[in-house]
Amino acid sequence: MNLKKIFTYLTVGLLLSSTNYILNENNMVYASSSELNAPTENSKIIYRAAETEWRFRTVNGKGQKRLWSITYNKWLTNWKWV
Repeated sequence: MNLKKIFTYLTVGLLLSSTNYILNENNMVYASSSELNAPTENSKIIYRAAETEWRFRTVNGKGQKRLWSITYNKWLTNWKWV
């Protein structure tokens, strides 16, 4: 037998055995049901408000303010004159 045939047989054999291993139902991973993560009567759900703060600056001697979201790290308003 030449080397090319041996290589071909080995490749086909490895592909078939790996396909059988992958498709075997015992090796499958399934997502958990939503019942495991569902809140119960004893669980407490805590709602938290978004944290914000006013930022100030001075432009040409006049004050401006803008609302900054600490929670989401973004501006919530445009600059407003004070």
